[in-house]
Amino acid sequence: MQGVKHHLIDILKPNQSMNLADFQVQAIKLINSITKRGKLPFLVGGTGLYISAVIENYILPPTEIDQNFRKQLNKKSLKQLQNILKGLKGEIKIDWQNRYRLIRAIEMAKAKVERPILKGDQLFDYLLISPQYTRLGLYKKIDQRIDLMLKQGLLKEVKKLASKYSWDYPAMSGIGYRQFKDYLAGTKTLEQSINQLKSDTRHYAKRQQTWFKRYAKEISYVKNEAQASVIIKKWLTK
Repeated sequence: MQGVKHHLIDILKPNQSMNLADFQVQAIKLINSITKRGKLPFLVGGTGLYISAVIENYILPPTEIDQNFRKQLNKKSLKQLQNILKGLKGEIKIDWQNRYRLIRAIEMAKAKVERPILKGDQLFDYLLISPQYTRLGLYKKIDQRIDLMLKQGLLKEVKKLASKYSWDYPAMSGIGYRQFKDYLAGTKTLEQSINQLKSDTRHYAKRQQTWFKRYAKEISYVKNEAQASVIIKKWLTK
Protein backbone atom coordinates (compact mmCIF):
# COMPACT_ATOMS: atom_id res chain seq x y z
CA MET A 1 0.00 0.00 0.00
CA GLN A 2 2.97 2.29 -0.74
CA GLY A 3 3.93 2.65 2.90
CA VAL A 4 0.51 3.88 4.06
CA LYS A 5 -1.28 1.89 6.76
CA HIS A 6 -4.75 0.78 5.57
CA HIS A 7 -7.65 -0.38 7.75
CA LEU A 8 -10.91 -2.32 7.23
CA ILE A 9 -9.54 -4.03 4.11
CA ASP A 10 -9.53 -7.83 3.74
CA ILE A 11 -11.22 -8.33 7.10
CA LEU A 12 -14.09 -10.58 5.95
CA LYS A 13 -14.46 -13.77 3.96
CA PRO A 14 -16.70 -13.68 0.85
CA ASN A 15 -19.47 -15.49 2.75
CA GLN A 16 -19.48 -12.91 5.56
CA SER A 17 -21.17 -9.53 5.59
CA MET A 18 -20.84 -6.20 7.36
CA ASN A 19 -23.81 -3.87 7.70
CA LEU A 20 -23.82 -0.10 8.06
CA ALA A 21 -23.92 -0.16 11.86
CA ASP A 22 -20.98 -2.59 12.04
CA PHE A 23 -18.90 -0.40 9.74
CA GLN A 24 -19.79 2.77 11.62
CA VAL A 25 -18.69 1.33 14.96
CA GLN A 26 -15.41 -0.03 13.61
CA ALA A 27 -14.60 3.10 11.59
CA ILE A 28 -15.20 5.47 14.50
CA LYS A 29 -13.12 3.27 16.80
CA LEU A 30 -10.24 3.32 14.30
CA ILE A 31 -10.46 7.07 13.72
CA ASN A 32 -10.24 7.71 17.46
CA SER A 33 -7.26 5.36 17.74
CA ILE A 34 -5.44 6.96 14.81
CA THR A 35 -5.96 10.51 16.02
CA LYS A 36 -4.79 9.62 19.52
CA ARG A 37 -1.48 8.58 17.95
CA GLY A 38 -1.17 12.02 16.39
CA LYS A 39 -1.90 10.76 12.88
CA LEU A 40 -4.38 12.07 10.33
CA PRO A 41 -6.92 9.45 9.17
CA PHE A 42 -8.37 9.48 5.66
CA LEU A 43 -11.83 7.96 5.21
CA VAL A 44 -11.68 6.87 1.58
CA GLY A 45 -14.33 5.35 -0.59
CA GLY A 46 -17.33 5.86 -2.77
CA THR A 47 -20.15 4.36 -0.72
CA GLY A 48 -21.78 7.62 0.32
CA LEU A 49 -24.11 6.25 2.97
CA TYR A 50 -21.23 4.66 4.86
CA ILE A 51 -19.15 7.84 4.79
CA SER A 52 -22.12 9.94 5.89
CA ALA A 53 -22.89 7.55 8.75
CA VAL A 54 -19.43 8.26 10.18
CA ILE A 55 -18.95 11.98 9.58
CA GLU A 56 -22.54 12.84 10.54
CA ASN A 57 -22.75 10.26 13.34
CA TYR A 58 -26.01 8.63 12.25
CA ILE A 59 -28.08 7.16 15.05
CA LEU A 60 -28.83 3.77 13.60
CA PRO A 61 -31.79 1.66 14.74
CA PRO A 62 -31.02 -1.91 15.79
CA THR A 63 -32.14 -4.45 13.21
CA GLU A 64 -32.03 -8.16 14.00
CA ILE A 65 -31.94 -10.54 11.07
CA ASP A 66 -34.80 -13.04 10.77
CA GLN A 67 -32.82 -16.01 9.49
CA ASN A 68 -35.92 -17.92 8.34
CA PHE A 69 -37.16 -14.92 6.35
CA ARG A 70 -33.69 -14.45 4.83
CA LYS A 71 -33.59 -18.11 3.77
CA GLN A 72 -36.93 -17.61 1.99
CA LEU A 73 -35.60 -14.53 0.20
CA ASN A 74 -32.41 -16.31 -0.82
CA LYS A 75 -34.54 -18.82 -2.76
CA LYS A 76 -36.10 -16.03 -4.84
CA SER A 77 -34.85 -15.00 -8.26
CA LEU A 78 -33.44 -11.53 -8.84
CA LYS A 79 -36.64 -10.48 -10.61
CA GLN A 80 -38.79 -11.77 -7.75
CA LEU A 81 -36.72 -9.83 -5.20
CA GLN A 82 -37.04 -6.69 -7.30
CA ASN A 83 -40.83 -7.07 -7.45
CA ILE A 84 -41.09 -7.71 -3.70
CA LEU A 85 -39.13 -4.56 -2.89
CA LYS A 86 -41.10 -2.46 -5.38
CA GLY A 87 -44.29 -3.65 -3.69
CA LEU A 88 -42.95 -2.57 -0.31
CA LYS A 89 -41.07 0.61 -1.15
CA GLY A 90 -41.69 1.52 -4.77
CA GLU A 91 -38.79 2.92 -6.79
CA ILE A 92 -35.87 3.73 -4.47
CA LYS A 93 -32.21 4.49 -5.07
CA ILE A 94 -30.53 1.11 -4.76
CA ASP A 95 -28.43 -1.24 -6.86
CA TRP A 96 -31.31 -3.25 -8.32
CA GLN A 97 -28.93 -5.89 -9.69
CA ASN A 98 -27.38 -6.66 -6.29
CA ARG A 99 -29.19 -9.54 -4.59
CA TYR A 100 -27.71 -8.81 -1.17
CA ARG A 101 -28.76 -5.15 -1.20
CA LEU A 102 -32.23 -6.10 -2.41
CA ILE A 103 -32.64 -8.65 0.37
CA ARG A 104 -31.37 -6.21 2.99
CA ALA A 105 -33.72 -3.50 1.72
CA ILE A 106 -36.68 -5.90 1.89
CA GLU A 107 -35.75 -6.86 5.46
CA MET A 108 -35.52 -3.21 6.46
CA ALA A 109 -38.84 -2.41 4.81
CA LYS A 110 -40.54 -5.36 6.50
CA ALA A 111 -39.21 -4.16 9.84
CA LYS A 112 -40.49 -0.68 8.97
CA VAL A 113 -36.98 0.73 9.34
CA GLU A 114 -36.36 3.75 7.15
CA ARG A 115 -32.96 5.01 6.05
CA PRO A 116 -31.38 6.79 9.01
CA ILE A 117 -32.24 10.48 9.36
CA LEU A 118 -31.34 11.04 13.01
CA LYS A 119 -27.86 12.39 13.63
CA GLY A 120 -25.91 12.50 16.86
CA ASP A 121 -23.38 15.12 17.89
CA GLN A 122 -20.61 15.55 15.32
CA LEU A 123 -17.63 13.53 16.50
CA PHE A 124 -14.92 14.91 14.25
CA ASP A 125 -13.88 17.92 12.25
CA TYR A 126 -13.60 16.78 8.67
CA LEU A 127 -12.56 17.97 5.22
CA LEU A 128 -14.22 16.56 2.10
CA ILE A 129 -12.06 16.22 -1.01
CA SER A 130 -13.07 14.73 -4.35
CA PRO A 131 -11.25 14.29 -7.66
CA GLN A 132 -12.78 16.36 -10.42
CA TYR A 133 -13.55 14.80 -13.79
CA THR A 134 -15.81 15.55 -16.72
CA ARG A 135 -18.36 12.80 -17.26
CA LEU A 136 -16.54 11.57 -20.35
CA GLY A 137 -13.24 11.75 -18.48
CA LEU A 138 -14.67 9.72 -15.62
CA TYR A 139 -16.07 7.07 -17.95
CA LYS A 140 -12.70 6.81 -19.67
CA LYS A 141 -11.00 6.30 -16.29
CA ILE A 142 -13.53 3.61 -15.39
CA ASP A 143 -12.95 1.73 -18.65
CA GLN A 144 -9.15 1.98 -18.25
CA ARG A 145 -9.34 0.75 -14.67
CA ILE A 146 -11.45 -2.28 -15.62
CA ASP A 147 -9.12 -3.13 -18.52
CA LEU A 148 -6.18 -2.99 -16.09
CA MET A 149 -8.00 -5.17 -13.54
CA LEU A 150 -8.58 -7.78 -16.25
CA LYS A 151 -4.92 -7.71 -17.25
CA GLN A 152 -3.97 -8.19 -13.60
CA GLY A 153 -6.12 -11.32 -13.22
CA LEU A 154 -9.67 -10.29 -12.31
CA LEU A 155 -11.26 -13.15 -14.27
CA LYS A 156 -8.94 -15.68 -12.65
CA GLU A 157 -9.92 -14.32 -9.23
CA VAL A 158 -13.64 -14.54 -10.04
CA LYS A 159 -13.31 -18.14 -11.22
CA LYS A 160 -11.44 -19.11 -8.06
CA LEU A 161 -14.03 -17.52 -5.77
CA ALA A 162 -16.97 -18.89 -7.77
CA SER A 163 -15.60 -22.40 -7.30
CA LYS A 164 -15.71 -21.95 -3.52
CA TYR A 165 -18.61 -19.62 -2.75
CA SER A 166 -22.26 -19.23 -3.71
CA TRP A 167 -23.25 -16.36 -5.97
CA ASP A 168 -25.81 -15.42 -3.30
CA TYR A 169 -23.12 -14.30 -0.85
CA PRO A 170 -22.70 -10.51 -0.41
CA ALA A 171 -19.20 -10.32 -1.88
CA MET A 172 -20.16 -12.37 -4.94
CA SER A 173 -23.09 -10.07 -5.72
CA GLY A 174 -20.87 -7.00 -5.87
CA ILE A 175 -19.78 -5.09 -8.96
CA GLY A 176 -16.80 -6.81 -10.50
CA TYR A 177 -17.97 -10.32 -9.68
CA ARG A 178 -21.63 -10.86 -10.53
CA GLN A 179 -21.14 -9.61 -14.11
CA PHE A 180 -19.15 -12.77 -14.88
CA LYS A 181 -21.71 -15.21 -13.52
CA ASP A 182 -23.44 -15.74 -16.88
CA TYR A 183 -20.11 -15.96 -18.69
CA LEU A 184 -18.96 -18.75 -16.40
CA ALA A 185 -22.33 -20.44 -16.90
CA GLY A 186 -21.84 -20.26 -20.68
CA THR A 187 -24.82 -17.99 -21.38
CA LYS A 188 -22.85 -14.81 -22.15
CA THR A 189 -19.65 -14.05 -23.98
CA LEU A 190 -16.65 -12.59 -22.17
CA GLU A 191 -17.03 -9.38 -24.18
CA GLN A 192 -20.67 -9.04 -23.09
CA SER A 193 -19.71 -9.54 -19.45
CA ILE A 194 -16.92 -6.97 -19.62
CA ASN A 195 -19.23 -4.44 -21.28
CA GLN A 196 -21.82 -5.12 -18.56
CA LEU A 197 -19.20 -4.51 -15.88
CA LYS A 198 -18.24 -1.19 -17.44
CA SER A 199 -21.88 -0.16 -17.77
CA ASP A 200 -22.76 -1.14 -14.18
CA THR A 201 -19.70 0.71 -12.87
CA ARG A 202 -20.70 3.86 -14.74
CA HIS A 203 -24.20 3.65 -13.27
CA TYR A 204 -22.71 3.20 -9.81
CA ALA A 205 -20.55 6.29 -10.37
CA LYS A 206 -23.71 8.25 -11.20
CA ARG A 207 -25.29 7.17 -7.93
CA GLN A 208 -22.16 8.21 -6.07
CA GLN A 209 -22.28 11.66 -7.64
CA THR A 210 -25.97 12.00 -6.77
CA TRP A 211 -25.31 11.12 -3.12
CA PHE A 212 -22.48 13.59 -2.70
CA LYS A 213 -24.50 16.47 -4.16
CA ARG A 214 -25.79 16.97 -0.62
CA TYR A 215 -22.27 18.09 0.29
CA ALA A 216 -21.86 20.36 -2.74
CA LYS A 217 -21.03 23.40 -0.59
CA GLU A 218 -18.48 21.47 1.49
CA ILE A 219 -16.55 19.41 -1.03
CA SER A 220 -13.26 20.69 -2.39
CA TYR A 221 -12.84 19.37 -5.93
CA VAL A 222 -9.25 18.85 -7.06
CA LYS A 223 -7.60 17.99 -10.36
CA ASN A 224 -4.36 16.62 -8.95
CA GLU A 225 -2.43 15.67 -5.82
CA ALA A 226 -0.75 19.07 -5.54
CA GLN A 227 -4.11 20.84 -5.24
CA ALA A 228 -5.25 18.36 -2.60
CA SER A 229 -2.04 18.89 -0.60
CA VAL A 230 -2.50 22.67 -0.53
CA ILE A 231 -6.12 22.37 0.64
CA ILE A 232 -5.27 19.84 3.36
CA LYS A 233 -2.39 21.93 4.74
CA LYS A 234 -4.58 25.03 4.81
CA TRP A 235 -7.35 23.12 6.61
CA LEU A 236 -4.93 21.74 9.21
CA THR A 237 -3.59 25.19 10.07
CA LYS A 238 -6.88 27.07 10.25
